[in-house]
Amino acid sequence: MAGTPYLTTHGTPGFLARRSRGVAVVVASVVVLALVVTVALVRTSAVRILDDAVGVHETGDCEPALELLDGLGPVRRAAHPDVAASADREAEACELLATAEDRSRQAAADRYADYIAHPRGRWEGAPAARGDALLGQAELDLADVSGPKDMRSAFDTLTVALDEDSDAGHPDRARQIVADFVDEAYSEPCRAVDDHHWIQAGDWDHPEITEPIAEKRDARDDVLLECAREHRRADELRAAAAAYREYGRDYPRERGAEAARRGLIAVVTEIERRRAASAVKNGTYCENPRAYRGAPAYRQSGYNRMIVFGVSPKKRDFPRSWHTRNVEKAALVVCVDGPKRGAYQRTCDYESFPGSFVGSPVRFYSTQFTVTAYSLRTGKSVARFTRQLGSPCPARITWWSSSPVSTPPDTYRSRPTSAEIRGMFEGLVG
Repeated sequence: MAGTPYLTTHGTPGFLARRSRGVAVVVASVVVLALVVTVALVRTSAVRILDDAVGVHETGDCEPALELLDGLGPVRRAAHPDVAASADREAEACELLATAEDRSRQAAADRYADYIAHPRGRWEGAPAARGDALLGQAELDLADVSGPKDMRSAFDTLTVALDEDSDAGHPDRARQIVADFVDEAYSEPCRAVDDHHWIQAGDWDHPEITEPIAEKRDARDDVLLECAREHRRADELRAAAAAYREYGRDYPRERGAEAARRGLIAVVTEIERRRAASAVKNGTYCENPRAYRGAPAYRQSGYNRMIVFGVSPKKRDFPRSWHTRNVEKAALVVCVDGPKRGAYQRTCDYESFPGSFVGSPVRFYSTQFTVTAYSLRTGKSVARFTRQLGSPCPARITWWSSSPVSTPPDTYRSRPTSAEIRGMFEGLVG
């Protein structure tokens, strides 16, 4: 009996202590298990989100992929650092792809190149998309070509696209881009004349570039002739004449040589007509005679209509059939220098006024005209002569004086009649 209180006193507390520790262990185990399960679930969901994002990324649709990756959140990232790091790399690649379309074509092509080089660049359509961007940039550049440097830059871009990807219809599209450029360049003949040499001078490797260009290799003569005609239609006669001359010089045996020759004659004839007509209108022809090949030929023993300077045909009663101001109808341009004092004729006495008894001697001189006749067709002088006209000592002479009492002048130029002046021209008219 002596041992019972010990058992009672000491056995019961020992039993209770062991039970409390067991409960704590169980609770801790449950918590740990819950944490493990939670972490596992979080890690599993992180992996699933990454897998879903990768799947969407592989289709090339990176906007929703980026939204999925953003949904990882800090908890999943903390629970699965490897997935977080992988997601960051995935997002980096996706960001390149998602922003490519927001840029210019060349910048988009560069962005696609960065994406393709990225370890997580998964979308198989990226090379084709880069090729499309390069072709689009080349097409834009060729639409605004101003010289060989611009064309070479655009064709270099096409070459890159063709070198990198031969699929997705790029060769066909590249060929069409070059063909459209060439057709446009040669649709403007005068531009094509200037651009032909450097368009044809390229050393490109791809037939998609070389073949459309080669189709126009022998087209320069045609565009040069059409350029001359365009200048003529636009009344740009000097430019037209230059183009016709260039054709005759460079392509004397081509089928358009005769048309170029006739065109040149017509244009030069019109240029000469305008120059001659302007000189006649401005009164400068005698200082600078102009040839007009379309004028009637001068005939030494035939009828020659005249354009006259220095004498008024109307005041001198010229027959209307003698004179004209139309360069289309005139064979001659006659330039008259005069009237001037000519040779001495004789001396006669004149009274200062009627009834005076004192006479004053007056020396008479002829009126001199120097006539130069030019063939309007050639612009060259065909006749030059001098005439002394006027009869001395008429019954009355007239002079002007500021003094109320005056005497006749010492010298006097004989006044020619209209008939005498007309007589100067009879040998020219024919």
